[in-house]
Amino acid sequence: AVRYSHHLWFDHLSVWDASDGLIDLTQGTNYVTVSWCKFFYTDRDNPHRLASLVGGGAEHEDTDMGRNKVTYHHNWFANNIESRMPRYLFGQGHIYNNYYSTTKNGYAIGVGVYASVLVENNYFKDIDSPHGFMYPDRRPAYITAEGNIYDNTKGNIASGAATPEGYAPVEPFTEPPYDYVLDDAKDVPFLVMKYSGPQ
Repeated sequence: AVRYSHHLWFDHLSVWDASDGLIDLTQGTNYVTVSWCKFFYTDRDNPHRLASLVGGGAEHEDTDMGRNKVTYHHNWFANNIESRMPRYLFGQGHIYNNYYSTTKNGYAIGVGVYASVLVENNYFKDIDSPHGFMYPDRRPAYITAEGNIYDNTKGNIASGAATPEGYAPVEPFTEPPYDYVLDDAKDVPFLVMKYSGPQ
Protein backbone atom coordinates (compact mmCIF):
# COMPACT_ATOMS: atom_id res chain seq x y z
CA ALA A 1 0.00 0.00 0.00
CA VAL A 2 1.40 3.37 -1.06
CA ARG A 3 -0.04 6.60 0.36
CA TYR A 4 0.90 10.31 0.13
CA SER A 5 3.89 9.50 -2.10
CA HIS A 6 5.27 10.51 -5.47
CA HIS A 7 7.88 9.68 -8.11
CA LEU A 8 8.03 5.91 -7.57
CA TRP A 9 9.00 3.04 -9.88
CA PHE A 10 7.92 -0.56 -9.34
CA ASP A 11 9.84 -2.70 -11.84
CA HIS A 12 10.38 -6.44 -12.49
CA LEU A 13 8.50 -7.67 -9.42
CA SER A 14 6.38 -10.74 -8.78
CA VAL A 15 3.52 -9.76 -6.49
CA TRP A 16 1.01 -12.34 -5.26
CA ASP A 17 -1.48 -13.35 -2.57
CA ALA A 18 -1.82 -10.02 -0.75
CA SER A 19 -4.68 -9.73 1.75
CA ASP A 20 -5.93 -6.65 -0.13
CA GLY A 21 -4.73 -5.22 -3.45
CA LEU A 22 -1.34 -6.36 -4.71
CA ILE A 23 -0.16 -2.76 -5.33
CA ASP A 24 -2.57 -0.05 -4.14
CA LEU A 25 -1.72 3.61 -4.81
CA THR A 26 -3.94 5.94 -2.77
CA GLN A 27 -4.15 9.23 -0.87
CA GLY A 28 -2.87 11.37 -3.73
CA THR A 29 0.04 9.15 -4.74
CA ASN A 30 1.39 10.64 -7.95
CA TYR A 31 3.90 10.08 -10.76
CA VAL A 32 4.26 6.31 -10.49
CA THR A 33 5.36 3.71 -13.03
CA VAL A 34 4.55 0.01 -12.64
CA SER A 35 6.46 -1.97 -15.27
CA TRP A 36 7.43 -5.54 -16.12
CA CYS A 37 5.68 -6.95 -13.04
CA LYS A 38 3.77 -10.22 -12.68
CA PHE A 39 0.59 -10.18 -10.61
CA PHE A 40 -1.24 -13.33 -9.52
CA TYR A 41 -3.08 -15.24 -6.81
CA THR A 42 -2.52 -18.91 -6.02
CA ASP A 43 -5.92 -19.60 -4.40
CA ARG A 44 -9.06 -19.05 -6.46
CA ASP A 45 -11.16 -19.52 -3.30
CA ASN A 46 -9.67 -16.34 -1.83
CA PRO A 47 -12.62 -13.88 -2.00
CA HIS A 48 -10.38 -10.78 -2.31
CA ARG A 49 -8.22 -11.24 -5.41
CA LEU A 50 -7.46 -7.66 -6.48
CA ALA A 51 -4.45 -6.41 -8.43
CA SER A 52 -4.00 -2.65 -8.21
CA LEU A 53 -6.03 0.34 -7.07
CA VAL A 54 -5.34 3.95 -8.10
CA GLY A 55 -7.33 6.22 -5.81
CA GLY A 56 -9.01 5.00 -2.64
CA GLY A 57 -12.61 5.91 -3.39
CA ALA A 58 -15.10 8.14 -5.14
CA GLU A 59 -15.18 10.68 -2.29
CA HIS A 60 -11.41 11.29 -2.10
CA GLU A 61 -11.40 14.42 -4.23
CA ASP A 62 -9.47 16.40 -1.61
CA THR A 63 -6.38 14.18 -1.88
CA ASP A 64 -6.70 12.75 -5.38
CA MET A 65 -7.95 15.45 -7.77
CA GLY A 66 -5.11 16.48 -10.09
CA ARG A 67 -2.90 13.66 -8.86
CA ASN A 68 -3.05 9.86 -9.46
CA LYS A 69 -0.86 10.03 -12.57
CA VAL A 70 0.25 6.43 -13.05
CA THR A 71 1.68 4.40 -15.94
CA TYR A 72 1.36 0.61 -16.24
CA HIS A 73 3.37 -1.06 -18.99
CA HIS A 74 4.54 -4.57 -19.84
CA ASN A 75 2.89 -6.15 -16.81
CA TRP A 76 1.39 -9.64 -16.71
CA PHE A 77 -1.98 -9.91 -14.99
CA ALA A 78 -1.84 -13.67 -14.62
CA ASN A 79 -3.63 -16.37 -12.63
CA ASN A 80 -6.76 -15.94 -10.51
CA ILE A 81 -7.04 -12.14 -10.39
CA GLU A 82 -10.66 -11.06 -10.05
CA SER A 83 -10.46 -7.33 -10.85
CA ARG A 84 -8.60 -3.98 -10.52
CA MET A 85 -6.00 -4.40 -13.24
CA PRO A 86 -6.05 -1.49 -12.33
CA ARG A 87 -9.14 0.29 -11.03
CA TYR A 88 -8.49 3.95 -11.76
CA LEU A 89 -10.15 6.97 -10.12
CA PHE A 90 -9.20 10.63 -10.69
CA GLY A 91 -5.99 11.57 -12.49
CA GLN A 92 -4.57 10.42 -15.81
CA GLY A 93 -3.49 6.87 -16.54
CA HIS A 94 -1.47 5.26 -19.30
CA ILE A 95 -1.95 1.49 -19.58
CA TYR A 96 0.03 0.01 -22.46
CA ASN A 97 1.61 -3.25 -23.63
CA ASN A 98 0.23 -5.28 -20.73
CA TYR A 99 -0.81 -8.93 -21.00
CA TYR A 100 -4.09 -10.02 -19.41
CA SER A 101 -4.57 -13.79 -19.16
CA THR A 102 -6.52 -14.28 -15.92
CA THR A 103 -9.79 -16.15 -16.47
CA LYS A 104 -13.27 -16.11 -14.91
CA ASN A 105 -12.62 -12.59 -13.63
CA GLY A 106 -15.08 -9.77 -12.96
CA TYR A 107 -13.40 -6.99 -14.97
CA ALA A 108 -9.87 -5.97 -15.90
CA ILE A 109 -9.52 -2.16 -16.15
CA GLY A 110 -12.11 -0.04 -14.36
CA VAL A 111 -12.16 3.75 -14.91
CA GLY A 112 -14.25 6.33 -13.10
CA VAL A 113 -14.60 9.53 -11.04
CA TYR A 114 -12.84 12.14 -13.20
CA ALA A 115 -10.20 9.71 -14.45
CA SER A 116 -9.00 9.82 -18.04
CA VAL A 117 -7.09 6.76 -19.19
CA LEU A 118 -5.25 5.76 -22.37
CA VAL A 119 -5.48 1.98 -22.89
CA GLU A 120 -3.03 1.19 -25.65
CA ASN A 121 -1.64 -1.91 -27.42
CA ASN A 122 -2.55 -4.37 -24.67
CA TYR A 123 -3.35 -8.05 -25.25
CA PHE A 124 -6.49 -9.35 -23.51
CA LYS A 125 -6.89 -13.15 -23.67
CA ASP A 126 -9.85 -15.21 -22.39
CA ILE A 127 -10.97 -12.55 -19.92
CA ASP A 128 -14.24 -10.84 -19.07
CA SER A 129 -14.80 -7.08 -19.49
CA PRO A 130 -11.38 -5.82 -20.61
CA HIS A 131 -12.18 -2.18 -19.80
CA GLY A 132 -15.22 -0.30 -18.59
CA PHE A 133 -16.53 2.56 -16.52
CA MET A 134 -16.92 2.55 -12.74
CA TYR A 135 -19.87 4.55 -11.39
CA PRO A 136 -20.86 6.01 -14.80
CA ASP A 137 -24.10 7.37 -13.31
CA ARG A 138 -22.25 9.20 -10.51
CA ARG A 139 -19.13 10.87 -11.95
CA PRO A 140 -17.67 11.53 -15.42
CA ALA A 141 -14.66 9.68 -16.85
CA TYR A 142 -12.99 8.99 -20.20
CA ILE A 143 -11.37 5.95 -21.81
CA THR A 144 -9.30 6.14 -24.97
CA ALA A 145 -8.64 2.62 -26.30
CA GLU A 146 -6.31 2.08 -29.25
CA GLY A 147 -4.45 -0.84 -30.80
CA ASN A 148 -5.55 -3.49 -28.30
CA ILE A 149 -6.13 -7.16 -29.14
CA TYR A 150 -9.21 -8.85 -27.64
CA ASP A 151 -8.64 -12.60 -27.94
CA ASN A 152 -11.72 -14.60 -26.92
CA THR A 153 -12.94 -11.90 -24.52
CA LYS A 154 -16.48 -10.95 -23.58
CA GLY A 155 -18.22 -8.16 -21.70
CA ASN A 156 -17.33 -4.47 -21.58
CA ILE A 157 -14.93 -2.88 -24.02
CA ALA A 158 -16.06 0.65 -23.23
CA SER A 159 -14.43 3.77 -24.64
CA GLY A 160 -15.18 7.45 -25.06
CA ALA A 161 -16.86 9.59 -22.43
CA ALA A 162 -19.11 8.65 -19.55
CA THR A 163 -20.80 11.92 -18.58
CA PRO A 164 -23.72 11.87 -16.12
CA GLU A 165 -26.31 14.60 -16.41
CA GLY A 166 -25.19 17.82 -14.77
CA TYR A 167 -21.44 17.21 -15.18
CA ALA A 168 -18.94 18.59 -17.67
CA PRO A 169 -17.18 15.88 -19.67
CA VAL A 170 -13.67 14.75 -18.80
CA GLU A 171 -11.08 15.50 -21.46
CA PRO A 172 -9.45 12.54 -23.22
CA PHE A 173 -5.86 11.76 -22.22
CA THR A 174 -4.03 10.91 -25.43
CA GLU A 175 -0.56 12.48 -25.15
CA PRO A 176 1.55 11.22 -22.22
CA PRO A 177 4.21 13.76 -21.22
CA TYR A 178 7.14 11.41 -21.91
CA ASP A 179 8.70 9.51 -24.78
CA TYR A 180 7.87 5.82 -25.11
CA VAL A 181 7.98 3.10 -27.73
CA LEU A 182 4.94 0.87 -28.23
CA ASP A 183 5.37 -2.81 -28.96
CA ASP A 184 2.85 -4.34 -31.34
CA ALA A 185 0.00 -5.82 -29.34
CA LYS A 186 0.51 -9.20 -31.07
CA ASP A 187 4.02 -9.40 -29.58
CA VAL A 188 2.97 -8.58 -26.03
CA PRO A 189 2.23 -12.13 -24.73
CA PHE A 190 5.69 -13.40 -25.68
CA LEU A 191 7.54 -10.34 -24.39
CA VAL A 192 5.68 -10.04 -21.12
CA MET A 193 5.69 -13.73 -20.23
CA LYS A 194 9.43 -13.93 -20.98
CA TYR A 195 10.63 -10.75 -19.30
CA SER A 196 8.17 -9.78 -16.53
CA GLY A 197 8.96 -10.54 -12.90
CA PRO A 198 12.45 -10.76 -11.38
CA GLN A 199 15.16 -11.37 -13.97
